[in-house]
Amino acid sequence: MARDRAVANTVVGVALMTVMTGLIQRACIWLGNECAGYQFFLNNYHGLIQRIGAAVVFVPIGVIAHLLRRRRDTH
Repeated sequence: MARDRAVANTVVGVALMTVMTGLIQRACIWLGNECAGYQFFLNNYHGLIQRIGAAVVFVPIGVIAHLLRRRRDTH
């Protein structure tokens, strides 16, 4: 179960990196596509992307800290 969560977190993190670094936009330009919808999304929803990125980083840290604290309190 922990391995599945780690894999899912890694996949989401890599997907966010491609969005936040502009790799998808560069690929669209290289392919000769304007990606107007994608550009609209980036221009108007950058706060959403930042919040998802923060959740990908901080939620697993919080869950692990909670589990470690609970384990320490029961032993």
